[in-house]
Amino acid sequence: MQIVHNEDKIISMPAEYIQPKSNRIPPKFILFYLLWPFGVLFQAIKNFRKPWAKNLLWLFCIFFGLTFVIGEEQKRSNDALRYAEMLSYFHSKSLSFQDLSSSIYNPQEGFFDVFQPVVTWIVAIFTDNPKWLFAFFAFIFGYFYSRNIWILLQYFRFKHISVLPGLIIIAFALINPIWNINGVRMWTAAQIFIYGIFNYFLLNDKKSGIQYIILSPLFHFSFFFPVIIFFIFIFLSINFIFLFVFFIITSLIKDINLLFFGEQLFLFVPKAFEYRLKTYTNIDYFDSIKEQMEVLGWHVKFASLSFSIVMYSFAIIMFSHFIRSKKIKRMLLVFFEFGLFIGGISNLANNFPSGGRFLVLSNSVIIACYFIFLCLYKMSNKYLLLNVIISMFLIFWIIFAIRTALDHSGLLFFFGNPLLALFITDEVPLIDLIKEYIL
Repeated sequence: MQIVHNEDKIISMPAEYIQPKSNRIPPKFILFYLLWPFGVLFQAIKNFRKPWAKNLLWLFCIFFGLTFVIGEEQKRSNDALRYAEMLSYFHSKSLSFQDLSSSIYNPQEGFFDVFQPVVTWIVAIFTDNPKWLFAFFAFIFGYFYSRNIWILLQYFRFKHISVLPGLIIIAFALINPIWNINGVRMWTAAQIFIYGIFNYFLLNDKKSGIQYIILSPLFHFSFFFPVIIFFIFIFLSINFIFLFVFFIITSLIKDINLLFFGEQLFLFVPKAFEYRLKTYTNIDYFDSIKEQMEVLGWHVKFASLSFSIVMYSFAIIMFSHFIRSKKIKRMLLVFFEFGLFIGGISNLANNFPSGGRFLVLSNSVIIACYFIFLCLYKMSNKYLLLNVIISMFLIFWIIFAIRTALDHSGLLFFFGNPLLALFITDEVPLIDLIKEYIL
């Protein structure tokens, strides 16, 4: 079946985004930030049509990093504590850059990426205070995070944001939120990869897009695989219907021979990564992950189920529309096809320990597609009831996702400012205070 691409009568990007405007934040908002950074978040949302609003969100992210609460290792899986300990070690040993560089991609040293150890080494030259390390992490993460959100917002052409588009853009922001600097390697790599594919598919800046996509493995070695998936997609012409069927069928596969697939992966990865890959395909590690999943509370499981319902509903609605319509924006269709392709492979990866983390890529693409879809096309009335039901599931997941922020934020983040953050360090997550004094 051939899809006819006719971009006539498709509403284009709002005129205010065609001519670039200044990204400089007005002085009054800089002052506001210095007094109450948390309030800047609402100003960024209120002024989302202004080009400088994304920089307000960026500043907000940096303050979150400055006030980041590491927490206690025994209470939760905590990569952040290991980053802080590494900073202290580097600072006390006065490690030379030559020593550091010889340790990167060295299986015996355990450094499989460039970004996190190099940034930690740079900060360790000046201090062993982890708040500056996480502020630096947030500086990098927040740049790509804010840009990704505003790339989507530029498609919004209506005077006011209605309920579903508003929920979708919030959900997109929460798929890989700023508090994921707890695991800064993986999640910064994801933000950069998403930024790359947004540039490639949505902004038609293919050169920059490919550069950022290729950059992502320097932040987490596992992103060699999404990079390969991207190049396979752009060099192969894959049938739209086949991609959709592939996406649906792979979601039903729940049992994969880890040993067999692990052996096949070893044929493609560099020798330096083999040790790390063995941990991801280890049967004992896989069983321990399954045991942890089984004891999760009902709200955690239902949140995951709710989000899956939302994602597959979005995919089915868009597929149904694209397969019947002759007025299809080529850019959006190809972007959706890529989402189906990487989504199917991420579904397969979900059968591996920690492989489910790659779902953040396909989820980001599909929810971004649906947001643009709502902005560009008039929805049929037959989808209205379905969208209301979808919104209910989405609201539950959003509440759950926002609650996870309380694991790494304290009172200082909500009520403090940068000056106070220089002298005060929050050591107790807000969720612990709520459990102790309220619940």
